[in-house]
Amino acid sequence: MTNKKSNNKTSVQFILFFTVGALNFLLRQVVFTFCSSFGLNTILCNFIAFSASVVSSYIINGTVIFRKEENEQRVWWKVFLKLYFVYAITGVLLSGLLLWFFLDVVKLSRFTESWIEALNLTGIIPAIENSLIAKGNNTPVYEWIAEPIASVITVLILTPINFAVNKFWAYKS
Repeated sequence: MTNKKSNNKTSVQFILFFTVGALNFLLRQVVFTFCSSFGLNTILCNFIAFSASVVSSYIINGTVIFRKEENEQRVWWKVFLKLYFVYAITGVLLSGLLLWFFLDVVKLSRFTESWIEALNLTGIIPAIENSLIAKGNNTPVYEWIAEPIASVITVLILTPINFAVNKFWAYKS
């Protein structure tokens, strides 16, 4: 395969990987919410939701994105364990470290007020504040909004890492 074809294939794989990741994120949220609705412990809900998203990722990525090469032999459970390990490290450990870095070291909340003003989104602040207060959360909006922003930045950093590790290690024999 030429370099250009290889690069095109990798680009398509990355786009598909990102899309599958977004769908798995939605699946994880649905499963978490479903489990929570039965009053299960938050940590148990998170574990079940995480596991469901890993199983989904394994099935979709293995059959659509990282298909076996013609003569490649894969042991399904080895691939699955590698995948689970990768997502446990990046999805729990590294994401936690990055969130801590952005929220506590960089203090992303220092910048959110100016970002919201620059994007002309100040009109939504009262509605968000009222919603937070109604839920018993008195955190200022500019501090509260830093968390979802940090989460998005973290996903944007970890997605290429996950892609590379999946492509070159987890789905390889």
